[in-house]
Amino acid sequence: MRVDEQQTDGGAAGPLAGVRVVECGSLIAGPFCAQLLGDFGAEVIKVEDPRGGDPMRQWGSTRPQGISLSWPIIARNKKSVTCNLRTAEGQQIMRDLVATADVLVENFRPGTLERWGLGYPELSTRGPGLVLARVTGYGQTGPYASRAGFGSIGEAMGGIRHVTGEADRAPSRAGISLGDSLAGTFAALGTVMALLARWSRTLDADDLLGLLHEAGVPAGLTYTAADMLDDPHFRARHAIVRLVHDRLGSFPMQNVAPRLSDTPGGVRWLGPELGEHNDEIYGGLLGVAGERREQWAARGII
Repeated sequence: MRVDEQQTDGGAAGPLAGVRVVECGSLIAGPFCAQLLGDFGAEVIKVEDPRGGDPMRQWGSTRPQGISLSWPIIARNKKSVTCNLRTAEGQQIMRDLVATADVLVENFRPGTLERWGLGYPELSTRGPGLVLARVTGYGQTGPYASRAGFGSIGEAMGGIRHVTGEADRAPSRAGISLGDSLAGTFAALGTVMALLARWSRTLDADDLLGLLHEAGVPAGLTYTAADMLDDPHFRARHAIVRLVHDRLGSFPMQNVAPRLSDTPGGVRWLGPELGEHNDEIYGGLLGVAGERREQWAARGII
């Protein structure tokens, strides 16, 4: 398809550049999830049935020259491949393809992938970090899980139809595929959060901290005393000072705070021994003679 470069930023990498998504969805909810991921840079490989592809290719009452006006939008930024997942060979092709991917998006009824031998336990053995986004009407569990679901039913059971329209009339439709769009949006959000959690788990603390700082996210490590002593920022700001203790040797401690520019203060000595300054204070400051100070000491006065 031709792209007018003056009307698009299609050359921009996007925050999901380097993420590969395999989509085997149809109609709106699953494909809209993959569209959002593709919009922000992910490589999206859409797997379609070779016998006609996604029904969205023929969607809509207005189709100039027989072309759906919805398909070019929901399939934008995607690559299309055909594969019959109902055949053993097609299922193996899918396993090989997903093994190269970060994300698989699907919106079949629960249990469909499993019947084809494409459930998460099977797929994750070749791609342990795989994120599987499953967009269905009722979720993967619960008494309604196996039912067919569409956006209109979700809008009705979710209460949106009840609060749409006039109070004295039957509930009405919003006019857009609101249920499908919301499902796809939250599926994309969940996918990105799962990807973030996967990256976080595979990085050591220093690498993760570097990425967070690069992105402007406030973050820091939980330091022990040893970490503080070894930190280059602490050293550069002289946040730790060392004095010599008579029995313990080199003794580190936090520097004076707050730090004043002209009169910064400082640590002049460590905590003294008991009565270490009796002579200085009583003799020097108060002028008490040495003999009297000795008498005080003998009597337990000082």
